[in-house]
Amino acid sequence: MIEDVTYDLLMEGYNYKEISDRIPYTQEFYFARVTKKLKDKGRITDKDIEEAKFNRFQKRRMEIVLQCLQRGFNYQETADFDKSLKLTKQQYRDCQDKLIGAGKITPEQIKAEKKLTDELRAAERAEEYEGPHDKEIIRLTKENLSSLKIASELGVGRSYVTARQRAIRKKQQNQKRGITKEQLENCLRQVHFPEEQIQRILDKDIQRIVQESSIYRINKILRILILYRISYNAIEKCLTVLVDSSLENIGNILRVLLDEYKINKQTVENCLIALTRGKEDEIREIFKILMEEHLIAKEKIEGCLTVLSRGKADNIRGIFEVLDAHIISKRAIEGALSVIARGKADNVRKIFEALDELKIKTSKIEKCLSILVVGDAKEIKEIFKILLDNGIDRETISNNLYTIATGKSGKIDSIFEKFKSAKLDASIVLRRGL
Repeated sequence: MIEDVTYDLLMEGYNYKEISDRIPYTQEFYFARVTKKLKDKGRITDKDIEEAKFNRFQKRRMEIVLQCLQRGFNYQETADFDKSLKLTKQQYRDCQDKLIGAGKITPEQIKAEKKLTDELRAAERAEEYEGPHDKEIIRLTKENLSSLKIASELGVGRSYVTARQRAIRKKQQNQKRGITKEQLENCLRQVHFPEEQIQRILDKDIQRIVQESSIYRINKILRILILYRISYNAIEKCLTVLVDSSLENIGNILRVLLDEYKINKQTVENCLIALTRGKEDEIREIFKILMEEHLIAKEKIEGCLTVLSRGKADNIRGIFEVLDAHIISKRAIEGALSVIARGKADNVRKIFEALDELKIKTSKIEKCLSILVVGDAKEIKEIFKILLDNGIDRETISNNLYTIATGKSGKIDSIFEKFKSAKLDASIVLRRGL
């Protein structure tokens, strides 16, 4: 069985470390031994392994080039996107030709995506442009000087001053909170939202968006989202991103997720608003803790992105210290990353102290790590005491940790009182399950 799995992964181009990460409770050296057995049996050769690695690398190169073409990148931007590819111009052209030949993208699509990206970047530069004399023009305008006097004082032409005054007024107006539906419609149209989607959006309850946002903010966020090719459908489903996301962080966060860690775009789209509320440095530090310090597989993180949006790096590191001290397996942790995201290190530590006092086995805890989130250490200790005092054995308690975590000591105590009043043996009744 393990030989077959190892063979399949080697033929897909995976190395020993990657195979070890995918198969729980194994280490790299073990697969060196398995590979030797496969070679001895004639099932695989060094040449097969090297060819598989090369083919996987080629496949990855094609995927990256396609992704970059779909975002309107040129050769240099593609080469910088993933420097580990060491992409040459000839390799870039070859990949592009193969992708077109395979029907993955058309020359027309490549031109259209490039045009869209250039258009969005140009609009961003124009909106963010600040002339060399703008601060002085703003100051002198507030002093009610005419454009002619401002031009004379600054040593520039009057037409230049009036043009900059118009641009400054427009920028200031665009930054004011509160817009009309017509202005929102125009913002959506500027990033080429399909007309039927624009109408659907305008028919929704968008009161908060028009009241709390601004033209500048909506334009900027939409441009960032489209530059990263977040789909129109994803934006439509999560319109609050136009209000709630951080202007300073949204682009940086998407860069970390999509460019640096290559998180699946659709996964990001499904968790868009939560992620865009985060902070770049915090998310990067959480990635470091999960992937570098604790070797959590990227696929597992993609399955629980709330660990990035809700988690705090210092708290997550504290939780891992407790989990590591109690030898909780990586497999159990990967299956319960929401615990890492939502738990509090101090509470997790206290809950483990309570579980240790009762001598609950690690294997039982691993099956119910949610107890570390939903439980309260003080309440759990009280419940343990009530259960033991009423003759409930440790095995029954161990098999019902979630019930204990979500229970209330006062309510459980009153239930036992009712058992006593009815002259029932609670330990027999509850032995089948709490």
